[in-house]
Amino acid sequence: MATTYLKRAEPAAAPDEEGIAVRVAEMLAKIRSEGEPAVAGYARDLDGFDGDFVLSREARDRLIAQLPSETRDDITFALDGGIVGTPFV
Repeated sequence: MATTYLKRAEPAAAPDEEGIAVRVAEMLAKIRSEGEPAVAGYARDLDGFDGDFVLSREARDRLIAQLPSETRDDITFALDGGIVGTPFV
């Protein structure tokens, strides 16, 4: 017995991999040349995010203090040994 389809999905278009690679290279070049302002612009334009994404030391310390001590200990243990280079707490 033959299969009868009520609908058929249109095949998805192949991604433009070369175009994507070119765009990513352009974005990385802009980030290298302009730094954080370029990242902020991409966050705003691509994600609609217009807030602070680099925490001040005070904000970071305040958030860390809110974590349960077991969580802080686990993170400190994971970062111990120079993986990141700066202590968590």
